[in-house]
Amino acid sequence: MDTQKFDTYKLGILFRHLRKDQKISQKTLSEKSGIGIKTIRAIEKGQQKKVSLENFHQISNALGYRPEDVLKKYYLEFT
Repeated sequence: MDTQKFDTYKLGILFRHLRKDQKISQKTLSEKSGIGIKTIRAIEKGQQKKVSLENFHQISNALGYRPEDVLKKYYLEFT
């Protein structure tokens, strides 16, 4: 993968899509990931300008994905 700029708005769209595929609520994702629901909402709406690596890993894992697989999905869908 090259060094393209990472778009957190698109990452939020991807996380929302993956969450809905799992048929879980934002509240459940918040509980599973240990991340506050306000942060989950902000990420999914593209209002979070930066997503920490820790949050990226926690959300990915809570959704049942390895972080590297989420990155692959991101690049396949948005590049």
